Amino acid sequence: MSEIISYLKTSSLHVLIQVSTVFISALTLFTLVNFTSKAVENKTISILGKRTYIFIFGWLGTASHELGHLIFCLLFRHKVKEVKLFSLNSKNEQMGFVTHSFDKNSLFQRTGNLFIGIGPILLGSTIIIILSHFLVNIPFSFFEECIDKFNRCITSSFSSQSVEDMKNVIINSCKLIKHTTPLWKLSLFIYLSLCIGSSMNLSRSDLKGIFPGIIFLLTTFTIICFCINYFYKGYELYSAPPYGWFSAFIAVLIFTTLINIMTHLFVSLTALVKKALTKLFH
Repeated sequence: MSEIISYLKTSSLHVLIQVSTVFISALTLFTLVNFTSKAVENKTISILGKRTYIFIFGWLGTASHELGHLIFCLLFRHKVKEVKLFSLNSKNEQMGFVTHSFDKNSLFQRTGNLFIGIGPILLGSTIIIILSHFLVNIPFSFFEECIDKFNRCITSSFSSQSVEDMKNVIINSCKLIKHTTPLWKLSLFIYLSLCIGSSMNLSRSDLKGIFPGIIFLLTTFTIICFCINYFYKGYELYSAPPYGWFSAFIAVLIFTTLINIMTHLFVSLTALVKKALTKLFH
């Protein structure tokens, strides 16, 4: 027992760094995806008006958002009471919804609230990844490179060289899009990214439901880190398969954030052109 207590004292800092790296990275990127998604939605509505936005972009984005909730409701065996993927009523703030209930005594179902809450981001990001591959020729190897570069950033404490390598991967991918993508495919990708990306932001009710799941995952992950460090001394968490999956997930969030930022720039440019034309003809 004294050996275990001694181990906990000496390894706490190392485990804290590992856990913080994972959760701060994920939380930061989730916040960025949520923020940029909301910014795209607000900017587009300010140009077109809410009703026009709903008819042109909102129908697909809202359906994707609610489908993200629904899929994880089913995966975590929640009881789905009512589903509306999309509503044409622009006066109603709730354009779609999924009503569900769960067994509060089931740890599995309570943890599922986390994934149900962030379901729109998980599904939306996955769809954008698939679209980027088939419409604008971004190879899946791009994400493997992102995973590798991200791991190097972590293990080198975000050295200037590792960050530069990560930036070069992204720039080269953008050049690939520019030189190999037909205009119609690029236009379709921008449209679908705007539809889906602008609806990946989470509502207050979404955010409220995820906190119990976060606490459970944080506790579980901390225990796993302590066990790995105790039984496999010198073994880096970054080499473990689950961390590789996490890195893939981080790469998806990074890519989705970049797509949302580029979409917001495109929408902002459109707004400037519209404003200039309005002044010219009036």
